[in-house]
Amino acid sequence: MLMDRLAPTLNIPAELWNTPKLFAAFGMILIIVEDKSGSIARMQHDERALNRQLERFSAITSQLLSGVTVDSLCEGIAHTITEVSNFRIAAIQLADGGHLRVAGLSGMSPEAAAELRQKALEWTTDDVKGFCSQARRLGRNCFVMSAHEAAQFAPVKSQLSYPPNEYWNTGDELMIPLCSPRGLYLGCIALDDPRDAQAVNARELSRIELLAADLAVAMELKSLQTQLVRSEKLAALGQLVAGVAHELNNPLTAVMGYGELIRDEIPSGTTRDRLDKLVNEGRRMKKIVENLLRFSRQSAVDRQPVALEPVVQDVLALREYYLRTHNVNLATDIEPDLPRVAVDEDQFKQILLNLVNNAIDAVESGCALKQITVRAFQRHGRAIIEVEDSGPGFADVNRAFDPFYTTKPIGKGTGLGLSICYGIIKEHDGEIKIENLQPHGARVTVELPLGYPAGNRNARSQVIAAAPGHLLHREPRTGGLARKCREESQWNRRAPTGAAPAS
Repeated sequence: MLMDRLAPTLNIPAELWNTPKLFAAFGMILIIVEDKSGSIARMQHDERALNRQLERFSAITSQLLSGVTVDSLCEGIAHTITEVSNFRIAAIQLADGGHLRVAGLSGMSPEAAAELRQKALEWTTDDVKGFCSQARRLGRNCFVMSAHEAAQFAPVKSQLSYPPNEYWNTGDELMIPLCSPRGLYLGCIALDDPRDAQAVNARELSRIELLAADLAVAMELKSLQTQLVRSEKLAALGQLVAGVAHELNNPLTAVMGYGELIRDEIPSGTTRDRLDKLVNEGRRMKKIVENLLRFSRQSAVDRQPVALEPVVQDVLALREYYLRTHNVNLATDIEPDLPRVAVDEDQFKQILLNLVNNAIDAVESGCALKQITVRAFQRHGRAIIEVEDSGPGFADVNRAFDPFYTTKPIGKGTGLGLSICYGIIKEHDGEIKIENLQPHGARVTVELPLGYPAGNRNARSQVIAAAPGHLLHREPRTGGLARKCREESQWNRRAPTGAAPAS
């Protein structure tokens, strides 16, 4: 006691201790001093705890900014929260392909952790957003889950009971959404079992909210970095494709031109038929080159309003026989009276056919149930096309759009399909997303604008065209063809009808 410590040092005459008022006054002074001393001790303790918490949270933020993957830190973040905050239980759930998965846990029993991991797979980021829109807010970005809501959404199974108070009741949990600066919900942090229920307040939660905000920013930066790397890879691929297409274009022009000249000199017969096939295959190759140039954004894209349902049905009809003979179930769900979409029809067919082919390859990789579902509907002023399959899912969702990345056997795939689709869809002001489904399967979602894009009705890319009668790049073989064509043209203008060309 403070009195025992101070009494020997006090120089007070003995007769004064017999004065009741002095004794009472001195006692009150001692009580006040002791109370102040206790308050100072508690403040010092709180200050040390706060400094420790800020130091630990600051270290986490530094790691997040250093580029370390968020997944590798979540377990440590959960443990840090339970060590330096008021809460004994923390669970971090991150978005993965639209659904949630537990990335970090602390303070939970193995049984409760297993139940939470299973339950998280049933919920999506939309569920987090919906809950936050109607739940009771505590602090700036923290929401209270009642016992009933917690049992459905994040059952961390707290075994403690608390006396009712303004902020906390037995069975309550807290949810802090991981919301990016762009408003995207990327997951959540669930908190439970406060050491002091009276301390569950906005001030205590503010520091955890800041940590959650840093976590969300780091996740979005990682996503933006991935998109940037993907765009750079596609840009490099576009340059490569443009160079190859340019080198193929000139010799192909010569092959087609000489083929047509020779064919025109042969009236009929087997040789003429073979030359027809040669010319037709040359035209087919020319179409391929045009598609390559279009992918590299060096040729025009003809975007016109296109009815979605007939295009989808046309593409599915191309694979109908294969699907039927290989026992693949195809289901379609196309919303009636869909508005038109502003696309290049050939390119859109190319995208959809590629997605269907990928789905076929997926369900044929040992699936018991071979199921492909194609949906088309509109949402928020955009056309949505989904291709879903019952296959094993994407081995690495983050690399699916990378050029030349493929998990198919050698000779089965080039790894260019999805990267080309990505480039075309971006050129159409659209979005493409992929996600793995639980317990198996995958879904590819394409979003496209309806009608014409604002302010750009024809939506054509700039094209560098040669002046009429001039070649962009002249080679000996094409120069000879041009000379031959000029000679034929001059003879046709000068020679009388029925005359034969001079030898």
